[in-house]
Amino acid sequence: MSSMSHLSDMDPGMDMGGGGGGGGGMPGMDHGGGSSGGGMDMDMSMLWNWSTRHFMVVFESWHVHTALDFYLTLLAVFLLALGYERIQAERARLEDAAAALANKIQQQRARRDRTPSPSRGDAASLDGIQVVSASGSSATAALLGGSGSPVVGHAGTTSRAAMSSLSRRQLYIRTALMATSYFLSIFLMLIFMTFNGWLIIAAVTGAATGFHLFRAPGSTFGLDKSCCD
Repeated sequence: MSSMSHLSDMDPGMDMGGGGGGGGGMPGMDHGGGSSGGGMDMDMSMLWNWSTRHFMVVFESWHVHTALDFYLTLLAVFLLALGYERIQAERARLEDAAAALANKIQQQRARRDRTPSPSRGDAASLDGIQVVSASGSSATAALLGGSGSPVVGHAGTTSRAAMSSLSRRQLYIRTALMATSYFLSIFLMLIFMTFNGWLIIAAVTGAATGFHLFRAPGSTFGLDKSCCD
């Protein structure tokens, strides 16, 4: 009887977690057994899925609630991939043009080395660009960076000779295009990480369409590298 009276004298505030409700248990150990106020109504699946509603894309504010939201999301992903390929095509055009110009200049230098050196101050015109001789046969030394190194190395890369053939404005454009394509490639990668089959199909379709529409035949720029080039 003494043990029964001892139990009855225990502090009623000591709840050992056996009861229902919400007050008992150790603090910070609520594992979501009870009903929560808001709940998570958005799907954050890390598995392959074909969800068309009630999921988020990249941002917490990019919610897909309705069929209209879903179709607009597909269109946005398609256009992002299309735009990425458009930028890649412009980068390829700029790099190929710089490499071609540098190759022509190098060929002109080789021809000059095989002929008598012109007098100081002579000028040679190449595709509307004036290359003024600075020291006899080295008419293109400035554009070639002062060396006879190859103009183009691996596919899609530009050497110092090709770089020196670009104007300052073209160099800024080249850098801006690279930064934009890098951002878009990472953003598309985050969209892929939703593992939503419909969004992945939209991205691949947009990239394929952009490649078909914008990429010049024979261009290999970026094709031997990762998507984040």
